[in-house]
Amino acid sequence: MCLSLPGKAKQRRHRGRYDFDRRAYSADSNLLGSMPLARPKNAPEAYSSIIAFAHTAATNSWRKRQVPPWISPSTRRLIASRHLLRSNPADALAYSIACKASRAAICNDIRRRKEKQAKDAAMMGRSIVRATRDLHATKKRLLVPDSVSGALSQQATKTEVQRFYEALYTPAVSLPLAIPLSAEPFPPFLADECCDALAHLKRGHSPGSDRVLPDMLNLSQYADDVALIAKNRLEMEKMLRKLVEACSRVGLEVNASKTVLLTKTLLLTEDANNRQPISINNLQFEYKDGGKYLGRWISLPLENPKEIKRRIQAGWNAWSKIS
Repeated sequence: MCLSLPGKAKQRRHRGRYDFDRRAYSADSNLLGSMPLARPKNAPEAYSSIIAFAHTAATNSWRKRQVPPWISPSTRRLIASRHLLRSNPADALAYSIACKASRAAICNDIRRRKEKQAKDAAMMGRSIVRATRDLHATKKRLLVPDSVSGALSQQATKTEVQRFYEALYTPAVSLPLAIPLSAEPFPPFLADECCDALAHLKRGHSPGSDRVLPDMLNLSQYADDVALIAKNRLEMEKMLRKLVEACSRVGLEVNASKTVLLTKTLLLTEDANNRQPISINNLQFEYKDGGKYLGRWISLPLENPKEIKRRIQAGWNAWSKIS
């Protein structure tokens, strides 16, 4: 019969956990196996001798598990100092530093415990991958009891955390903000200072409509194969002007003699103005019937027979050099 008393506190037993050391068991069993043993006469004696042999070999093979605590004593002292500093409004800065140190110490304690458990799993012959997965899948939540029901509640925890951070980042002393009146005149040097500050800003990191950054042009010192595609002559002239200006800002130059302008417009009298050279900063960009781009002859429209003839001639030239 069990009596339930209202004022009796339940006693919990804290039993230590032990792990079986397979290496020690193998060493002890090999040592016992080298010693002379009595020969059993029948099957029950053989079974009893096997059980006694296994028990004797496993006597000193149990190791008490030494697992670091989730919160170390040093971390507990930091948390205690944080609670002491919280009651003193004059130590707001020290309280903030103690909070950050406590948070970092708790993270280090959890990391050390996980590393210890993974190392023990490797030593005991268990799967390291499974132990690591179980450690990462475990989530520890510190919930706050509800003031009404007394049960652990996520909503009550959220409310307490919100109240804590609002009190942490709310200044204890209200400082009035000095807002100048609208009728107050601005200093005369303000406009020049603003213009100078805007002029010295680090510009050139925002791409334009073509999504090309000046850093790309600065790094392409030997990349002279740049293709610009436009709908008409005005758009092509605008793109060329932007390219020349962007190259000049990063120390590059556009070679007008190697630049080829192609158009679908035929050589007609009414379209002669569209094939006039484009002049930008004393550079003349001329329209041509075709040009070489990335090892291929390009023209509008494409002339495949001319490209085939050029490649055959290039092959004969290479053959004449090695023959």
